[in-house]
Amino acid sequence: MRLTLRTLLAYLDDTLDPAQAANIGHQLAENPDALILADRIRKVTRRRGLSTPPSTGTASDPNTVANYLSDTLTGEPLHEFEKTCLESDPHLAEVAACHQILTLLLSDQMRVPPTAYRRMYGLVKGRESIPGRKPGDAIPVGGIMEPTRGDLDDSDAPFLLGMTTGDGKGGNVLLRWGLAVALAVGFVLAVVMVWPKKGAEVAQSPTPLPPSPSESRPTEPRPKKEMPPPVDEPKVPAEPFQPMPPPAELPADPPPMPPVPPMPPVPPVEPKNPLLDLVPAKTPVRPGRFAVAKLDAGEPPLLSRKADGDTWTTVTGEANTVFTSDRVVCVPGVKVKVKTAGGQVLLWGNVPELQPIPVLDTTVTFHDPYQGYEADFTLHVGRVYLTATKPTGAKFRVRFQNEIWDVTAKDDKSEVVVQVDHVASPGADESPTTYAACHVNSGTAAFRSRQTDAPKVATGEGLFWTSNGAGLMGPQKPDAKTARQASAYYSRTAIAPNADAAKAMLTAIEEASKRLAAAATVPAAISELIQNESPAAPCLGVYTAAAIGEFGPVADALNDPNRYLVRQAGRVAARELVALPGGDDFFKAAAKKLRLDEDGAKLLAAGLRGLTDQQKKSAEIIDLLVKKLEADEVAVRDLAFELLVFQIDPTARNNKALFPFDAAAPAVDRASTVTAWKAHAITLKKKGQ
Repeated sequence: MRLTLRTLLAYLDDTLDPAQAANIGHQLAENPDALILADRIRKVTRRRGLSTPPSTGTASDPNTVANYLSDTLTGEPLHEFEKTCLESDPHLAEVAACHQILTLLLSDQMRVPPTAYRRMYGLVKGRESIPGRKPGDAIPVGGIMEPTRGDLDDSDAPFLLGMTTGDGKGGNVLLRWGLAVALAVGFVLAVVMVWPKKGAEVAQSPTPLPPSPSESRPTEPRPKKEMPPPVDEPKVPAEPFQPMPPPAELPADPPPMPPVPPMPPVPPVEPKNPLLDLVPAKTPVRPGRFAVAKLDAGEPPLLSRKADGDTWTTVTGEANTVFTSDRVVCVPGVKVKVKTAGGQVLLWGNVPELQPIPVLDTTVTFHDPYQGYEADFTLHVGRVYLTATKPTGAKFRVRFQNEIWDVTAKDDKSEVVVQVDHVASPGADESPTTYAACHVNSGTAAFRSRQTDAPKVATGEGLFWTSNGAGLMGPQKPDAKTARQASAYYSRTAIAPNADAAKAMLTAIEEASKRLAAAATVPAAISELIQNESPAAPCLGVYTAAAIGEFGPVADALNDPNRYLVRQAGRVAARELVALPGGDDFFKAAAKKLRLDEDGAKLLAAGLRGLTDQQKKSAEIIDLLVKKLEADEVAVRDLAFELLVFQIDPTARNNKALFPFDAAAPAVDRASTVTAWKAHAITLKKKGQ
């Protein structure tokens, strides 16, 4: 069974059989876009104030919706209908809600109140009004509704469950009256039987018993027996009275009682949750700052900052050490090996010119590992490769947000990759979405979390977790096509979309590593990179500034008037910053540095977060974007045009009058494109109504 919008709706409403549900569940876990769509379906069906679909169009026809839900819509109309639903929240909400309502109606039996039942059959007369009669094929149903009494539809009718209402028109009236008369007669007879008779209040004496036979015979008088005279007993003199001895005197101060030892405190018994027994949810990190590993000679530099400090230093060479509790950053594009006694953690940095995936820097905080673990660290963002250096394998503990994953590489030929990235959500009221993945590139691994215990995860299998979806899913074995894509995605080697740009970026990464190792301060090295005249080094400097939370260089890159590639790198770096904790701080710093007005700050947030489906059709948003094509700031003009052609109307990229647009060009060169967009905005607003 293929994963389509219709099968996804059936899966969410639990109308598939177990085998089909399992199949769709596996496909859903392997497709991040489908997970996002499932989460979107849940949100749009509960969203308040969502507009209704427009009355025009094929997708708004009720017959088309019914044909789609009944699986009779095929071919091009089917693809067109699903495309409209995926692009429009009102259409998607209507189809999902109709599917849910039909599921409830077909699964639950409807109960009809008895009054409604009688009134419906009272609409017709004759043989057609018999409830149990099967109608013929050509017998018309008709009649005139008789006047009904208002007292029939009483408030208790839905609760009668088939019983009569007691209005006196039932078929058992005689039976009820007969039962009442019988009860009344029985009550009268019972009263008569227990009522006392006349004169019963005078008590009669009991009848004497007849004499016994012995008493009836005459008896002779018995002779009297003389009693002997009483004998006087000798008197014994009484003993003299002895008084009671006085009570013994008690001591004034009683002896002290021996001290009673206090009861030992009873330890509180916490309720056990079977989901939390695999890996404790609150396994604390060990406090303190200790050396956890040393870098080999020739390794690229890492950037490190103490937990209570604000200064970044360079960690490079075999003389420098990585410490626990320090925030360690592997800058974009750089790969650094952190070795322990029996394992290795490869920190993997990336840039879009080398591999177009949502990973730039890799930021971790190492902790003092518990016994049996080679490394214990928090992965804030980025990707790490875990390998063992011994045939017996190595065990690692990976933390992120409130999750704890125990990952074990079974031998020295096994490699496991763990990745955590964040994506900003459209709209300021929604928090960013966090995605995490654990994928076995080679060999065999074991995985354990609070909810899952997978003692064997084979090559090509993976587990996936999302903060706004179904949680943890897997381990799952993808099909051949998906396995090839996953193998390429999680590969260490670069998959460059442009060979020349990748070559220039690799050269810039090598030079940047030398600058960071030799520079007096990290911000000074970043400033040198941004001011470099080569096309790749400034972009790498902007990415590095975002990795250590330097807002100023990223904001300046957004507004660079001369270098388009630097502005593009600024947008990539800014989108990573807004998805991390503290993203609102970046908005405030950038708006202040660029001196943006209220509309400019609003457009900056929309350009970096994206637009919601409702905003894409908003006439107010369209007018604001077209207006900001003439803004004073290059960054605002750039983001306004990007939103227009990539989110409002993607077809505009095929229109020479609307595309391209150079935001850094003089106003005279931009005037014709701005005029064309003003005219095109009228059409867009009418289309969105």
